[in-house]
Amino acid sequence: MPSVNVMTEAGKQGVQKERVAFSAQLFAVVLVVTLVTLTFYGIQQSASMGFLQFFLPVPIVFLSLRNVSLWSGVAAALCSAAAISVWFGPRTGILFLFGVGVVAVIVSLCFLRKYTATSSIAWLTAYYVILGILAVYIQEGLSFEEHTQRLMGLFMQHQQEFIDLYKQQGLPQYQIEALFESLARVMSVTFPFISASVSAIVTYFVIRLLLKFQRVILPPLRSFQDWGVSDHMVWLFILGGLLFHFEETSIVGINLLLGLTLLYYLQGCAVITFIMRKKRAAKFLQFVVYLLLFLQIPYGMIGMGLLLTGAAAEGLLLSLPALIMVAGIGLANVWVDFRKRLKQARL
Repeated sequence: MPSVNVMTEAGKQGVQKERVAFSAQLFAVVLVVTLVTLTFYGIQQSASMGFLQFFLPVPIVFLSLRNVSLWSGVAAALCSAAAISVWFGPRTGILFLFGVGVVAVIVSLCFLRKYTATSSIAWLTAYYVILGILAVYIQEGLSFEEHTQRLMGLFMQHQQEFIDLYKQQGLPQYQIEALFESLARVMSVTFPFISASVSAIVTYFVIRLLLKFQRVILPPLRSFQDWGVSDHMVWLFILGGLLFHFEETSIVGINLLLGLTLLYYLQGCAVITFIMRKKRAAKFLQFVVYLLLFLQIPYGMIGMGLLLTGAAAEGLLLSLPALIMVAGIGLANVWVDFRKRLKQARL
């Protein structure tokens, strides 16, 4: 009988602890919702506060990581969206939910599962691309191709400024016009990938930096020489190649191919970095190689875009061999794993 009383007392203490823990979590959710809603209100009231939009997911992610529970973040995102819907209207609340809430949940999930920075940014980029396509279709009733044509029209409005700039270099006007039209086509087609990837990179590193200030334990960033793309990404590369060959999905295929080509190029750069450090190459030589590799990125990606869109621009395509060679090293690393072989060979 006494043992029953002891167990009962222990049970009461356990229930009490659970209630305290639940109350603490509930208070944390309310605090996060209040903070996010007030910050959102400040952004709505002043255009100069727009940069704070990158900070909005931080409290939600912080809550998920502190509680080691994705559902805490989901609850905070839903409650914040509900509060904003009451304050600013349902439309604004829905935009917040998909523009901030889902982003915070994705980042929280990536941190909780210890995904690499590359994988996390890739997931964010994919989400931003899908969100952008849906937003254009729902809000403006435009297909992806129609939106691309509209973007190209906006770029073409600045054609005269481009012509005036390059006329000073003595190029014939017809060449300048052809070059600008090719570049406008590339920029309009790749705009979803460019805007989504930039937003994903900024969002990820802003959240990561602020969480570091709060001393939240996060998966460490790998050194560049050991960095690599997930082997599973090769299937997305193959998918991009397949989509590129169908007219209805060619734009999606181009964006996938460009994005993954850039990733494999960076992986190739990482392999080259590993080899140079293993060989203890001179610092000056390393600097020259890094500079040349970095300078290849903008020209190479534009050249790749011109090639995929069927446009042509002399000069810009000259950088393609170097881009393809280094990206080829990165892609071949999926099967060969150069760094592992070099370590085994003890170079």
